[in-house]
Amino acid sequence: MGHSERASPGNPQRITDPESPYGSGVQADPLQRKTPFPSNGSLRKISAGIRLGPSLEKINFEPQDKPNISIIVPVLNEAERILSMIRQVQSLNPFEYWIVDGGSTDGTPDLAGKHTDRVLFVSGGLPAQLNLGGWKAKGDILFFVHADSRIPENALESISQSMKDPRVAGGGFHLKIRSDRRMIETISRLANLRARILGAPLGDQGIFVRKEVFIRLNGFRSDVLLEDLDFSLRMKKQGRVVLLSEQIITSPRKWERYGVLGTTLAHLRFLIGHFIHANPEELKKRYASFKNRAR
Repeated sequence: MGHSERASPGNPQRITDPESPYGSGVQADPLQRKTPFPSNGSLRKISAGIRLGPSLEKINFEPQDKPNISIIVPVLNEAERILSMIRQVQSLNPFEYWIVDGGSTDGTPDLAGKHTDRVLFVSGGLPAQLNLGGWKAKGDILFFVHADSRIPENALESISQSMKDPRVAGGGFHLKIRSDRRMIETISRLANLRARILGAPLGDQGIFVRKEVFIRLNGFRSDVLLEDLDFSLRMKKQGRVVLLSEQIITSPRKWERYGVLGTTLAHLRFLIGHFIHANPEELKKRYASFKNRAR
């Protein structure tokens, strides 16, 4: 597989694997990806024997009593939150974790690098960050968490318990937006209802997935709107998707900055656009613009 530069606090890791589809010899700049996600050939090299056939029918997985769980946190300009997130993740004592920076300009990776050597860089947006973390992780289960989220203290135990069912491909948690405003509490309930009806949690609900399913799906797509919804819907075709009862708490910053009604209507418009197959490039531009404004 080649090698990667040994990292240490203050020196976040850069991929230098000459076979890496994310580029080689990268120094301080974000990684320039050669492909949206590793090719099937590359995936076969790293999949430790996981079969990547053309069929994506539901299968029964090997029951896992104590799976190794890798936590992946994509970040972009999260200097105010990154240290508390690192402490939170470390307190859970996971098998491993990765902080994946997408090109921060506020010193996020430098701050993170003073406290951990588990920092990666990549350009290309959120799907690229999620995919690099998922590809790099060695755990049996991948747990993707947003930087502004508060993870339940027993999250890893709950995930492990759910994975004892060989029919389960992955899942997420119930969402609670951190606010006392009644309207925002209603949005939390509606988000959980949506996840139960669709059987598809979104990214702010802490998506977790078996590594073998992640590989079979070739990770998150970069050519669609709402890559998290798309991933969950495809994961659902692999096996059961569960919504755990514990709450993952997320920041209300999007709603507070741009208004509850405006943000909710924007999310609804993008959700409908995804399902009616509206022009993906136009919707992606509008969605990316909205997300950048809401950070």
